[in-house]
Amino acid sequence: MEESNHKINKLFFSVWRNLFLRSQISNHLKLFISSNQKFTKKSEFLEYPKRNYLIDVSIDFDEELNEGDIPDSIKTLSFGAHYNKPLKKDVIPLSVKTLTFGYFFNQPLKEGDIPPSVKAVTFIYAFNQPLKAGHLPTSVKYLSLSVKFNQEINKGDLPHSIKTLTFGNLFNQPLKEGDIPPSVEILAFGNAFDQPLNPKAMPQSVKVLTLGEYFTQELNEGSIPPSVEILKFGHFFNNPLKEGVIPPSVSELVFGHSYNQPLKEGVIPHSVKSLTFGYDFDQPLKKGDIPQSVKSLTFIYKFNQPLKAGDIPSSVEILEFGNNFKQELKKDDIPSSVRVLTF
Repeated sequence: MEESNHKINKLFFSVWRNLFLRSQISNHLKLFISSNQKFTKKSEFLEYPKRNYLIDVSIDFDEELNEGDIPDSIKTLSFGAHYNKPLKKDVIPLSVKTLTFGYFFNQPLKEGDIPPSVKAVTFIYAFNQPLKAGHLPTSVKYLSLSVKFNQEINKGDLPHSIKTLTFGNLFNQPLKEGDIPPSVEILAFGNAFDQPLNPKAMPQSVKVLTLGEYFTQELNEGSIPPSVEILKFGHFFNNPLKEGVIPPSVSELVFGHSYNQPLKEGVIPHSVKSLTFGYDFDQPLKKGDIPQSVKSLTFIYKFNQPLKAGDIPSSVEILEFGNNFKQELKKDDIPSSVRVLTF
C-alpha cells in the first residue's frame, strides 16, 4: 500500500512539475463554468462554444432533446418554465446529480428516463403524473413533488433510497402502511393534506415531520411514529391531544397559528426541549403542564394569562412572550434559570 501511494505521489509530482502540462491542466480547470447558464433556444445550447465545460444548466426552451444534446459535464440540470417535452432514455446524461423540472412540465415518466446518477429530484408546479416503481431511480435521496401533484401512492412506488420527501400543496391522498418508504427521515406535507394518520402509516424512520396548514385530523397514540424528533403542526390544527399522542422521542414541538387547547400534564412529553405555541394560544398554565425538560419556550402572540411560581419550569433558559402579554410578574414567577427573556 505504501509503495503504491509512493508511486502515485511520484507520478503526480512528475506531471505537476512539467510546466507545459501544469499550464494545460490549469487552463482546462478554468474553462469549467460553475455558475448557472440559462439557454432559451436549442440552437444556442447546441452551439455554445464551451458546452463541454458546463456544470450547471437551465434549459428554458420547449424543443425536443435527443441523446447527446446534453453534455456529460453537467451535474445540475434544470428544465425551465417553458419546457414540457416527453423525456427519453439516455437524454439526461449519467453525470447529472441534481434534476429540477420547471413550472409547466407535466409528462409521464418511464423507467430509465431519469438516470441512476441522480440524487435529488424536484418538480416545481404542474407535474401531476402517476409515479410507479422504477420511474425514479434508487439513487434518489431527495424528492420534492410539485404543487399540483395529487396522485395515489402505493407501496413500492417510491424508491427506498429517499431520505427527504416533500409533498406539494395540493396533495391529499390517503396513506397506508408502506406507502412512504422506510428510508424517509424528513417528511413534509403541503397545505391541502388532511387525511387520517393511522398507526404505521408513517414509517419509523421519520425524524422530522411537518403537517400541512389544513391538517385537522384527530391524532391517536401511534399516529406519530416513535422516531420523530421534530414535530410541526400547521395553521388550522386545533384538536385536543391526549397523553401518549406526541411520542417521547420529540425534542422540538411547534404548534400552529390556531392551536388553543387546554394543556394537561403528560400531554407534552419529557423529551421536549424546544416548545412553541402559535398566535391564538391563550390557555392558563399549571405547574407540570410544561415539562421540566423544556429549555426554550415561545408564545407567539395572544398568550396573556397570569403566571405563578412553578408554572414556567425551572429548566427554561429562553423565554419569549408575544406583544399581547400584559400580566404583572412577581418575583419567582419567572424561574432563575431564564437567561434570555423577551416581551
